[in-house]
Order: sequence, then structure tokens, then C-alpha cells
Amino acid sequence: MREIIRKFVFRDLLYFKEYENYFYHMSKKGLHLKKIGKIFAYFEEGDNKEINYRIDLVNKDDKENIIEKRNKEGWDFIGGKDSALIFSSKGDSELRELYGTPALHKIALGNYREKRYKGNVFSIISVTILLIIYIVILSDKGFYISLTKESSFGLSMIIALISLFHENSKRRYLKRMENLLGEGKFLDNEDDEFVFVRRTFRKTIINFTLALTIIGIVFCKLFYGRKISLGDVHRLGDLPIVTIADIEKVETYNNFSDNDTENHVYTSWNIFVPKEYDLIESVKLYDENNIDTGLEPLLVFRYYDARCEFIAKGLEKDILAGRGLMTYSGLREIKTTDNISVYGLEDKHRIILLFRKENQLIYIMYHDGRVSLEELIEVISEKFKTF
Repeated sequence: MREIIRKFVFRDLLYFKEYENYFYHMSKKGLHLKKIGKIFAYFEEGDNKEINYRIDLVNKDDKENIIEKRNKEGWDFIGGKDSALIFSSKGDSELRELYGTPALHKIALGNYREKRYKGNVFSIISVTILLIIYIVILSDKGFYISLTKESSFGLSMIIALISLFHENSKRRYLKRMENLLGEGKFLDNEDDEFVFVRRTFRKTIINFTLALTIIGIVFCKLFYGRKISLGDVHRLGDLPIVTIADIEKVETYNNFSDNDTENHVYTSWNIFVPKEYDLIESVKLYDENNIDTGLEPLLVFRYYDARCEFIAKGLEKDILAGRGLMTYSGLREIKTTDNISVYGLEDKHRIILLFRKENQLIYIMYHDGRVSLEELIEVISEKFKTF
């Protein structure tokens, strides 16, 4: 006889009836379960036989006593994983079930479920409270703005919720098995291996897709989140940002070294806002004759390309309320249509402009410049035509 590996990724053996059915039908095809690994099931090739496989779900402290008890009853111990123990008996033997009656099996499953998931309700309440606190905190700081800045915490919350729901699905499965046993008969082996493989494959694809999504989100966040010196960006026109040179329509001369915190563009990405650019630029202005104007304006520019229009509208609402990093409120409405909204503020030393077109949003704070609010709106409008 030779040992072969039946390659499939294991679901939790807690789904015991699916595995019992699968192992039973594999033995009828001449593949007899030998042991359980972390990922694969190991089978031994032999004659076609009907072998009953039963899985007992026990508490870890009771494992040795349960194995000894089943061996005395005539069951062969195959192996186990976590709290699941696998036993087998020949098809022509009188050993069919591990428990004398369906009622006893139901009681055993109920005891196991209650002990394993006794903290499940507490976990749900805890996660719910954390989620409420998180939303309240975000709402105070600006919910949509915070989503762009604190997605790592949000991702951790999502992972925690997925884990909680996954555990809850196991609890529901056990409860369903208890209900079937409560009908006064043992669970049968009607499902064949194809049903099991199909279910396992579906679960594997879902889990694999979920894992890839989470990895992709983390990778994109790390890859796109970087600070770039403006001196290293050779074609600023290719980015959906506006610089002082775009606004003033003159050549500008950088007054800072590359080591300064000024004059950089920061790019980032998250699942809600795939494109986000933060530009900070401070320069000394010269006129067309290269005569120093004496001005050193500061430009803070933020561009958001949101996943959906309602996210962009949420960002707009947070900014208008003066939440998050946007500390200036009181912007007056200049123009609003179905897909375009413009708000602005101009005083002696600064211009603040909020411009949204559909799911794109631009926020500008410009100190000590030489353009007017109307001229700045015109520049932004031309930029939106390009992007």
C-alpha cells in the first residue's frame, strides 16, 4: 500500500459531519484516511471498503480519557486536530455511532458548544462597543476625513469583525446539528465527496479572496503612501495638483533646500479614496523681470479622488464644518449645481477654496499670494477639465 495526499485545504474539523461523509465515501473508493496534517489529509490506498468515520468534539483536557474510552469500545483512533478526534470502525461491525442515542450526542455537542463559545456574546458586545466608540471618535474629528487618515485602525476593526463572524458561523453550525439530533435520529451519510469538495472549494475561494483583499489594501497603502520632494517631480502637470506657479502664472524660485519640510507632495491611497495628493509649497516670488517681489507665499493643496460621490460629499461636509485638519470654517457658498459645488473665503492675507466636481474634491489654503479668489477658481476649473 502506498500513502497519497488528497490535496484540499482543511476547514475546521468542527464541521464534523461534512468530514465524516467525505472520509466514508473516500474509503468506498479505496482511499482510507491515515492521518490529518495541518493542511492536507493523508490517505492510504487499498481495497474498496465501507469504513465508518466519526469525529468527537471534546475539550482539550478530556482528550486522553476519551481516546482510551473509545479504544475500549472497539473504535480505532486515527488522529485529531485541535478539539476534534477522529475514530473509525469497519462497515460490517456493530459500531456505528460514538453515542448510544441521538439525545446523548446532542447533549455532548451542546456541552462542547457552550464551553467553547461561552464568551461569544461578550465578544459581540465588546466589538460592538469598540465600533460605536470608533465611529463617535471619527465623527468628532470628521468621519470621512478620518477614514482617509486612520484606515489602518479601521482595517484592524474589519479583521476583528470578520474573525468574530467566522466563529459565530461555527457556533450556528453546531446548533443546527443539535437541532437535527433533537429530531430523534442520528445524522446520516447521504452527502457524497463532491458535495464536500464543492463546499470546501467555495469556502477556500472566499477566504483566499478575503486574504488577498486585505494584503492588497495593506500593500497599496504602503506603496502609494510616500512623500516626494517637488524637486524630484519633473512633470507636476501630470498630477492633479495645482502649484503656486499655476496660480501666479510666473516662474517661481525655490527658497528652501531639499531637506526642509516645505515643498513636497505626499501621495496616499486607501480603499475609500484611491487617489489623494497633499501639496505643501512655499517659495519666493519674482516678477517677469526677475525682480524680487518680497512675497513668500505658502500653498496648502489637498486633492481627493473618492471611490464614490457620496464619500466626496462627506469630505466636503466635514471640511465645511471645520473638522479634522481643516480648521477654517465659515466658507461662503459661491456656486452649487448637481455635480459641482464651490465654497470660498478671501481676506487680506489668505484665500481658502473648496471645489468639488462629482467624486473629486480640492481644498486650497493660499497665504500671501497675488491672485484673487475668482482667479483661483478659474485655475481650478481649468485643472478639472484635464483630470
